[in-house]
Amino acid sequence: MKFFFKTLAFVLISLLMLSPLQATMISNQQLLEQQQPSNKQSALTASTTASLTERQQTLQQQLVSLGVAPQLAEERISRLTPEEIALLEQQLDELPAGSGLLGAALIVFVLFVITDMLGATDIFPFVRSIND
Repeated sequence: MKFFFKTLAFVLISLLMLSPLQATMISNQQLLEQQQPSNKQSALTASTTASLTERQQTLQQQLVSLGVAPQLAEERISRLTPEEIALLEQQLDELPAGSGLLGAALIVFVLFVITDMLGATDIFPFVRSIND
């Protein structure tokens, strides 16, 4: 049995050494070029470009009115795709800032109560361990 594992290890190591594995570092510029379509494919008409610019400015004004710094809003919006801008415009009024905070706090509280019940923590004195 020992001979079998040694032989198997030798064969696997030999195959790994002979296989043409090549790991190279790529720059951010190369990564961006791979992800962005060529200029021919992404040519936008003048009206589409104007519409997109107008939507970006409108979204930026909405973010500034909600308390985001103007420079930060401009930087973030410039990185969005047209689809993301449309989605954000739709959800901006529907999703007020900090709306999920209460739910997250409740989840953490329930998690601590459960760990107290299991005896893993002792945070709340009103929770009795099920191991007692």
